[in-house]
Amino acid sequence: MKKAISVTLAILALFLLVSFAAFADDALRPTGNIGAEGDNVTWSYDGAGTVTISGTGAMLDGDLVAIGWPVAFTNVSTVIIEEGVTSVSENLCFGWKNVTSVSLPSTLQNIGAFAFEGCSLQREFVLPASVTKIGKDAFSSCDGLEKFTFSAPSVECGTEIFNSCRNLSEVILPAQQTEIAAGMFESCPKLEAIDLPDTVERIGGAAFRRSALREVPLPASLTEIGSEAFRHCENLTQVSIPNGIALDSSVFEDCANLKRIDLPQDLAAVPWGLFKNCEKLEAVTLPAAVNAIGAYAFYGCKLLTEVLVPDGVQTIGAHAFQNCAALETVQVPDSVRQFGEAAFRDCGALTGIRIPQGVKVIPSECFMNCASLKTLTLPEGLEEIRRKAFYGCSSLETVTIPGSLTSYAYAALQSCPALKDVYFGGSPNQWKQCFLKASNHHLPGDTPNGGGAVMHYAKTDEAPTAPEEPAPSDPGSSNSGSTNFFLRLIQMILNFFRSLIK
Repeated sequence: MKKAISVTLAILALFLLVSFAAFADDALRPTGNIGAEGDNVTWSYDGAGTVTISGTGAMLDGDLVAIGWPVAFTNVSTVIIEEGVTSVSENLCFGWKNVTSVSLPSTLQNIGAFAFEGCSLQREFVLPASVTKIGKDAFSSCDGLEKFTFSAPSVECGTEIFNSCRNLSEVILPAQQTEIAAGMFESCPKLEAIDLPDTVERIGGAAFRRSALREVPLPASLTEIGSEAFRHCENLTQVSIPNGIALDSSVFEDCANLKRIDLPQDLAAVPWGLFKNCEKLEAVTLPAAVNAIGAYAFYGCKLLTEVLVPDGVQTIGAHAFQNCAALETVQVPDSVRQFGEAAFRDCGALTGIRIPQGVKVIPSECFMNCASLKTLTLPEGLEEIRRKAFYGCSSLETVTIPGSLTSYAYAALQSCPALKDVYFGGSPNQWKQCFLKASNHHLPGDTPNGGGAVMHYAKTDEAPTAPEEPAPSDPGSSNSGSTNFFLRLIQMILNFFRSLIK
């Protein structure tokens, strides 16, 4: 009897041990459904670092983290997606920073946004030819990625899919790609070169911002380059832009080593900030088709020495050439009608500039701190000189101002210690009215810089005309007789009052 009980207990113990082992194994190997239709796609984790996704059709369309995807598997190093699966959900590898190997099937068509963001990934990644769509930031911040190869003829790419891939140095683009998406290779500091297919029509905003590109051969198919597309590409030294391309703002801003640029001959306007802070740019030829130079277009181009503004340009925007410290000569055509605020501020080497007759206003700070400017002749028809327009022009000696001026803002010619002569085409009173119209807080002395210079007026103020005195009356006229009668009457009244007093 005791022997039978012992055998029974041994069998029970063995059963419990096997059951516990199976339970523990299941606990270490969690599984679940991840399919768009429920169990059409499943996942499993082997407990040793590998997640396997298998099934047929699409994964869930949406953010896996939002539906409770087990992001706690921080030691995942390998992700295997098996044949039959057609899509990858958003945030598939959220938090799995240690993933160094991803296997994709030949049936895959779509990769969701942020799918592999932050994974290390393998050094070389080949995308299956079946993949035709990649979502935003799908491979961003994958620091182990060095080479990426597209296999399909063209792929619809979301924005910033390789943003901040710090070791990405080579990309093989789809042979028939038509667009480089916005921010696609932003902050890829080892990407020094890329071959753009001759089918590319558009480069999106910030597409290569802060990359290490040294040159960019732009294809003839290109029609548009987006804002800041090559901003902060500090290794870029020269660019040639074909005709027919629309340029957005700040495309080459902060390209500190850009020395040469060939602009398209059909360029109609130089956009906002196009070459802002391109400190090594020494010369630029503006095409004849240009009719406007945008604000900040050449701001901070410290080595630029000469600019020939084409005939036909009507506007030079605010701060367009500010802080161009080496700029000595600017040839401004008669077509220019408007300068923007601070357009030539801090151009310390500028020795002279011709302002066309059609200009009505010299804006605030337009030529402020142009320390080499010696003479200045302002055009007939000029109506306003605004605040600090020529403030700090320390070498300025002679200024000629037309009589058409109606408003002169205070400090427009302040801090000009070398100023000797100011020639005004009107009268002293007209000059005074210019100050009053500009609402100056107080009038300076006789000169616009508060003293030191001599004012020369083309006209003098006319003395006020005295009122005409009435002509003496004719004693023989009837008016004379009436006057004598009243005088005798007043005299009689006075004599009467005197007699009473006595």
